[in-house]
Amino acid sequence: MRQLEWADCAALLANHPLAHLGVWANSEVYVTPISYVMTDDGRVAFRTHEGRRLQALKMHPRVCIEVASYEENSGNWKSVIGWGKASIVTDAAVIHSVEEALLAKYRSAVSFPATLGRSNEGSVVVAVDLDTVTGRSSNAFVFRSRPGRW
Repeated sequence: MRQLEWADCAALLANHPLAHLGVWANSEVYVTPISYVMTDDGRVAFRTHEGRRLQALKMHPRVCIEVASYEENSGNWKSVIGWGKASIVTDAAVIHSVEEALLAKYRSAVSFPATLGRSNEGSVVVAVDLDTVTGRSSNAFVFRSRPGRW
């Protein structure tokens, strides 16, 4: 296993389609997948609706985000974990920018023209300011370990 440089961590965060968000909810850890984008100022941003995740974020804004990739053919993997504070975005220009970035990132993943219409009413944009980011990967020169076996 080897430590990833910041550039490798940033690239994985910026380009991967799925992250996992860990929050503290009702006295236990609650982890959910998120579709997300990186903002121009380096925050992780995503949309969510009312529910357990949003309630947890409001009560305990300290979160953990994990992104991992795995190459089936080689067994190589990379993982980035970041910690930071989540906040609900209220600036209309930032919300619009995040929504447009989400559409651009995920448009090819859906078989119909993606829009952010009425079906998304009641959703909020959340941004996470990461204060700590670490990354690791398998090492091609030693026995390969499985993800999570650090």
